[in-house]
Amino acid sequence: MISFNIPPIVGEETRNIADVLKEHKISGDGKYTKLCNEWIETQTGTAKALLTTSCTHATEMAALLLDIHPGDEVISKRFKRWRLVNLT
Repeated sequence: MISFNIPPIVGEETRNIADVLKEHKISGDGKYTKLCNEWIETQTGTAKALLTTSCTHATEMAALLLDIHPGDEVISKRFKRWRLVNLT
């Protein structure tokens, strides 16, 4: 049976949580975010990996990196159907 809403403890999770609480940094861009970024970069061979807090933030970052401006047409998938994104 799969236990839902019960986090598995398989390593150093308890110590890491205590470390985060001690550092008073429980939001993104902290020590463990940086460690995850470095791990992803090493594992994938990419030059830079960035974790985001949501798909919305990732999409906004992609739009900035693509240099999208008002008037540009962007088609994206949302809620199981395609839609046109209006950039104003």
